[in-house]
Amino acid sequence: MIHRKSKQRSPLLFPTALLLACVFSSASQSVLSQQLPSQAPFSSMPRYNRYQKLLDSFGLLRQPSIYDVEWSPTGEAFTYMKEGKLFRFDLSTGASQPVTKSFGKPASRFPFQRPTPNRGRQYAEAYSANGKWKAESNQGNVELINSKTGVSTAVTTESTPSNRIKFGIASWVYGEELGVKNAMWFSPNSQYLGFYRYDESQVKDYYIAYNQLQDQDTLNTEPYPLPGTHNPKASLLVYNIKTKKTVSIDSTFGDPSLGYYIYEVHWSPDGNELLYYRTNRIQNHLEFCAANPETGHSRVILDMKRTDGWIDTNRYSNLKPYWLEDKHRFLWIDDKSGFRNLYLYDLDGKMLCQVTHQDCDVESVVSVDEKDGWVYYVARNADNPYLFQLNKVRLDGSQDQRLTDPSLSHTCFVSPNGSGFVDVAQNYDTPPTVTVRNGNGKLIGTLASGNLKEFNALHLQLAKRFVVKAADGKTDLYGYLQFPSDFDPSKKYPMVCTQYGGPEAGWGPESFVVPNALTEFGFIIMNVNCRGSAGRGRAFMVSVYHKLGQIEIDDNAAAVKELCQEHSYIDPKRVGIEGTSYGGYFAAMSILRHPNTYAAACASSPVTDWRLYDTIYTERYMGLPTKDDNLEGYIQGSCMTYAKNLKGRLMLYFGSADNNVHPANTFRLAQALTDDGKRYDMMVGPDQGHSAMNYAMEWEYFIRNLIIAPSPDALHIGASSRSTRIAQILTATRGLKRYHPKKKSG
Repeated sequence: MIHRKSKQRSPLLFPTALLLACVFSSASQSVLSQQLPSQAPFSSMPRYNRYQKLLDSFGLLRQPSIYDVEWSPTGEAFTYMKEGKLFRFDLSTGASQPVTKSFGKPASRFPFQRPTPNRGRQYAEAYSANGKWKAESNQGNVELINSKTGVSTAVTTESTPSNRIKFGIASWVYGEELGVKNAMWFSPNSQYLGFYRYDESQVKDYYIAYNQLQDQDTLNTEPYPLPGTHNPKASLLVYNIKTKKTVSIDSTFGDPSLGYYIYEVHWSPDGNELLYYRTNRIQNHLEFCAANPETGHSRVILDMKRTDGWIDTNRYSNLKPYWLEDKHRFLWIDDKSGFRNLYLYDLDGKMLCQVTHQDCDVESVVSVDEKDGWVYYVARNADNPYLFQLNKVRLDGSQDQRLTDPSLSHTCFVSPNGSGFVDVAQNYDTPPTVTVRNGNGKLIGTLASGNLKEFNALHLQLAKRFVVKAADGKTDLYGYLQFPSDFDPSKKYPMVCTQYGGPEAGWGPESFVVPNALTEFGFIIMNVNCRGSAGRGRAFMVSVYHKLGQIEIDDNAAAVKELCQEHSYIDPKRVGIEGTSYGGYFAAMSILRHPNTYAAACASSPVTDWRLYDTIYTERYMGLPTKDDNLEGYIQGSCMTYAKNLKGRLMLYFGSADNNVHPANTFRLAQALTDDGKRYDMMVGPDQGHSAMNYAMEWEYFIRNLIIAPSPDALHIGASSRSTRIAQILTATRGLKRYHPKKKSG
């Protein structure tokens, strides 16, 4: 017979269960009781009113500025817009007066309008300079249309849906990674039409479901080459409008491997030759070439080789040859000295002289006064490389001189003859002042002066510039911090790093920083330029070669650690990081590679393994994913390699219609985290393309995990899952004396 007595607890489990209950109860009370309801809106977050107040005050904080500066051809005056009104400034009098007409050239008009192409796409139309012709890529074939009669002539007929050959339109990867927006080019004299031919027959298609919010979705199909796989084959053709004959350009002459990619196609200023770049697959050997439109014969103008990394083709700064008036000589920027400097060449490929000899990067040519022989250019030749300076130098390379104050960063508008320039000067903690100066930099007048009156009235904090060491312990990294308006250095604050961080990226010139309104929630926000970014010389930029996801990730972590050591007001246990695209990769990789440095991360549209991204971008920086090239670099640069390390909170976001960084990147990481038993959060943007997580939701995530419930060991918060926490407690109780209840007699 079974006696109905009270159950006797296990001698081992009773104290352990009691301890577990106590631990989880205290964790829940100390953390979860502080949390707002899970569906509480962003507007209910603590200190939201301070955030909204700063947002509402941005109009008051707007600094006076001028825009649309247009110099007269003779350089004696210029027009500009200020507060919606047009003014003219005369150098001779140093005074401004209202006017009704600017010196600007009237916009050119085409007989046809062409829609702006989407990301990675090209214009499907081109127009001749004389207005007589329109070229159109229609279903993969090129047609020439008479603008007066509307009569169409077929230039090509080869393209069919089955052969995957197309003309006058580029492959997506060329548009996305080589900046190809035009795939047809009329010569200046309107006699020739150059155009692309693409063969995508060996490129595998990638499929993404579109319109998933509709009752019936659609399938997007795109030839998308992955690293190590076949690329589209590009070639150039020229159609002679008079003779109606088409000539193929020999772009594989000499070394056929250098015809692997063909881009930056444009006509020479005199219209006699079609110019283009060609490179090998890994893009460390580039030639600037010229082709005869009658024969198709090509020749080399410039030949550039690198052994330490890729050729800097100035993709991000969009620099091209700066042609002089004779249409034969041009200025070219090259980093072969270790820094970007100006060189003077002619179309025969002869280097006439090295124009600048800077031990810093030259950014751009602003203006050339050929009559007096001066070149005005922007360089990073201040002590701080992010303070841009205006310089001038003779075309023969002599009398190089800086014209601006190196304590500030400058954006300048130079007159055609060098008689003067408009200077917008500022830095992170100095609002912009707009002045007019003569050709030697001497002050003529002031057009607008910034001030801190409203800034100070709101008790806002100026941005703080910092210099820290990179992970190598010797390279300087520059960055800045933003603070809440009631910042108190005796308190501790969570810090969030905002990053993009990809190779050749980085900041332009410093400009005055109004604190991000998000700081008002109680955050310090940090930005830093890590190695691999542009503007610090070639060695700094190519240090990430074959090592994406290592050097720059370690640099940011090193910056965080140094800042935490130097500033007691930064809480090292409450550091977050966020970013989109490469920044999403940066955020995810950071929290996985440095799990003890970051407590939370939001990664939007991240690449998670470079074997999943396209060829042209990836192979430029990483080489090929093969054992005899850089397979190990791909493995070390994969988020999945470090998924087992996750300790903090990670939010992943992707757009379901992202045809750039495919959702598969996020799925692969999610699966790896799941396999390793790691908790993570995920959001999706239905029918969204390459995009960022909802702004309010991202920062609510940081508020909840770095401010409201910051403990890394709390239940459902931080490193330990429930099972891991239980295991830790069981381990801690192994030495406890077991409980043995005394038996009663009778």
